[in-house]
Amino acid sequence: MDLTIDVSKPATPEAGALTFFASIDLDGEIQINELEYSKDGTMLKSPSAQSEYARSELYTGPRFFDLDESVQEAFSSYLNERGFNTELSDFIQEYSEWKEQKQYLQWLSNLKGFVAA
Repeated sequence: MDLTIDVSKPATPEAGALTFFASIDLDGEIQINELEYSKDGTMLKSPSAQSEYARSELYTGPRFFDLDESVQEAFSSYLNERGFNTELSDFIQEYSEWKEQKQYLQWLSNLKGFVAA
């Protein structure tokens, strides 16, 4: 399961923001795959075409797994300290399964209503 984790500082948009592109492995661990930094935290969340273009121009840095192991561990600890841990990943997986089941049942109900009409 893939995750996007945005971390920004609330004081000002100029404080910057980090975006982690991660996944949950079979053991429930959150694995960071990529990391982006932007000096403009509002740009990362804005749906405008201008922001989309600016995001595409960001230097994303090296692949996360190419970083020094101590840097990888530091960012993993950074997320863990903010509550992104196995407990949260277990909740995300359980919630995703519940939501998918709910949507599936609604889909079946919609099909039944269509066919019966």
